[in-house]
Amino acid sequence: SRPAEKVNFAAARPVNFSGNWEVDYGRSDNVQNQFNSLARQLQRDAERRARAAERGSSYNGGVQGSGRSILALAEMAELITATQLLDVEQNEQEVRVKRDQSFALVCDLTQAPPVVTETPFGRDSCGWDGHQLYFHISLPDGLDVRHRLTRSSLGDWLGVQTAVYSTSVSQPFVVNTVYGRYDPNAGGYRCTETLSKGRVCTTEQPSEQ
Repeated sequence: SRPAEKVNFAAARPVNFSGNWEVDYGRSDNVQNQFNSLARQLQRDAERRARAAERGSSYNGGVQGSGRSILALAEMAELITATQLLDVEQNEQEVRVKRDQSFALVCDLTQAPPVVTETPFGRDSCGWDGHQLYFHISLPDGLDVRHRLTRSSLGDWLGVQTAVYSTSVSQPFVVNTVYGRYDPNAGGYRCTETLSKGRVCTTEQPSEQ
């Protein structure tokens, strides 16, 4: 069963996410570190269960799942959170979050939340939860993806919390990514973090006007 998550779907004062946003790796979670932490917790829980079994008792807490299933969950989270650039378009009718390397997240603001959409890939729902914009994507094979978007009070950064759930692991793999505003017409470095290669950076030329 999926862990309970409190979602009120009650809009607070509207927040405008519009603009161009670029990932700030220095302020964002590192997927490799998140995986290492969860793997260490799995190992500690396995040792506690073994000690409990020797005493003839049981240990029901902690992470449930195998190292392979946690790695698969981490790799899926890495793919989902690989977005370096966001282009957000927002008006009174909808919010459209365009993500490089992935499909856009779109929420219809004209309907009462949660707004549910059936797609060939699964079931999507979205809506305001206070000042946060919430997306819940249910995919086949027991996979759930939940995004929460939060903007800073000054509007200079955008936070995206992504939680990836799998039926093979008892708790989600959570990645918090922070994006800062950027000028899409300016060139510079583009970097990405991967489980296999760490941080890889390339140069990018300015876009033509």
